[in-house]
Amino acid sequence: MISSRTLTANPYKAAAVVFDCDGTLVDTESQAWDVLAAALRVHGHPASESDRLACIGRSESDCDRALRRSGPMPPPEVFWPEVHERFEQALSLSPLYPFDDIVPLLESLREAQVPMAVASSSARGRLDHVLAAAELSAYFSFTLSANDVAHAKPNPDLYLLAAERFDVPPTACLAVEDSAVGVAAARAAGMPVIHVRRGGPAVAGVTAVNNAWGLWPTRRSEWQASAV
Repeated sequence: MISSRTLTANPYKAAAVVFDCDGTLVDTESQAWDVLAAALRVHGHPASESDRLACIGRSESDCDRALRRSGPMPPPEVFWPEVHERFEQALSLSPLYPFDDIVPLLESLREAQVPMAVASSSARGRLDHVLAAAELSAYFSFTLSANDVAHAKPNPDLYLLAAERFDVPPTACLAVEDSAVGVAAARAAGMPVIHVRRGGPAVAGVTAVNNAWGLWPTRRSEWQASAV
């Protein structure tokens, strides 16, 4: 859980905070995998744990390349629209909520006038759909998707573009990520990052937040090192 006792009382607070979406703001990853696995099985692809791990935090194009190495699949222009349709159907049947700690945190940052953005490897349509369904869109100055950059995570493009949009250097921002792929992207951009462990493994050398309150660093130096 991320504490709402955040950077608001911190004299070294970040110029802006950039959040990942799936698995960080909203618990969509298990649902998304169930949808993807079902679509794969329809086409004779035995969805495996290695397939799931290969797709965590990655763009559709990167996920597609990984999946094609492990089993049969129809052309991307056939398969991914089918996945999108299945995902939208799943969302219509099951309400989508932010993690319990997210709204208090976003409210705290907004009260402190800390600008916020989202940088996600999801496609634009899916990102917009998820944020709107979870009623989070209004908190962010802008959102960035895989469609906005040449290379999605673990490449730094999304985080570099976020810093450019805020007109501050990446080192002045703070990224919040749940996956190793996302952490790698932030670090490649030179952006300090906090790893939110939503049940996943730790990432070496990065400040982590587990299921406890009050774990955000109190000094910039504590999370600045995570960009190295």
